[in-house]
Amino acid sequence: MLLQLVAGFISRRPVILNWRCAICALIAISAMSFALFSSPSRAATCDIKPHISDVGRFKSDPIDEASGLALAPDGQSFFVTNDSGDKPRFFQTRLTGEIIGEFRMIDETGGSKVWKAFDVEALAVGPCPGKLVGDCVAVADIGDNREKRKSIEIGFFRIDSLPKPSSAVPITSVDAKLDLKLKLKYPDGARNAEGFAILSRKFGLIVTKEQDRKARATRAAGVYVINFETSEMERVATWDVPTWVGDQGLSALVTDLSVDVAGPNSTIRVLLLTYQDAFELLVRTDLPSPSSGKKQWPPPAWSIESRSRIHLAASSLPALQQQETITYDAQRTGFYYSTEVPFAAMGAGSAPLRRAEKVACP
Repeated sequence: MLLQLVAGFISRRPVILNWRCAICALIAISAMSFALFSSPSRAATCDIKPHISDVGRFKSDPIDEASGLALAPDGQSFFVTNDSGDKPRFFQTRLTGEIIGEFRMIDETGGSKVWKAFDVEALAVGPCPGKLVGDCVAVADIGDNREKRKSIEIGFFRIDSLPKPSSAVPITSVDAKLDLKLKLKYPDGARNAEGFAILSRKFGLIVTKEQDRKARATRAAGVYVINFETSEMERVATWDVPTWVGDQGLSALVTDLSVDVAGPNSTIRVLLLTYQDAFELLVRTDLPSPSSGKKQWPPPAWSIESRSRIHLAASSLPALQQQETITYDAQRTGFYYSTEVPFAAMGAGSAPLRRAEKVACP
């Protein structure tokens, strides 16, 4: 939100991280069903200054507050959504940001034709849950600035059922029918969140955007695993991002995430975006297989084995303020990211889309 832009960069003190971990040795951490990581020494850490380049632009009309970004399964396009206040829609764009499709979100299960989402804050692409076939675009209505919502919703759209954009003529305002809508409730009270990812056909991930709004201070983020089959949510970890950033201000808020689930030995890579930097975590998950019974819930472990801080300020490019969208590239060797600003209302014609190369520790 715009008010967070003002306070998000008040303090940008650099963090001196331990360079002795240059080879990023993995540190084993005992398995636990609830893992608290308030100390940065618990996981191997390193600093990365990637090569950053502008690769495209999102036109402010109609993408005026890009808040969710995900690479399509073919690696040739993005799916994008705006922040709250927009029409019930999402977009498909080229990798350079040009719009090739605009889809109205239709909810035939509700009393009206369109999906009346409260505060869409994230978008993910991955295997469809349950009996749905293929890959889905998942639009996450998970924003809750006042932390008063009784429930949140995630809508799934089968990619194969969406109209296919032409290389010459963009698709404009076509209907995309919800194939599945999940209503979820946090087990420990309402939360505000902007980061959501699909882990598998059975599981999803939400990382919350925790803050003390009166003190304008950021708290450690909650990590919740969603069971798509049962619509259960379980808090499995707490990630102390403010400590990693070295700043308790709003620049440490988690504003988006992307995951790479092809890790070895029950591990995944989680890419977190904040208003200041990005962080890549190697996380041991031990998620039960989709065929496991409910007795395996919650997952028995969720521990960080290594952590990289990825600096997004480049000398050749101005810093992106209020950056809220991130997604791995097709090779998982880098990532794309963009920002909620500049808004169209502020007279800006477009917002930059950037790519950062080399995510791995040196």
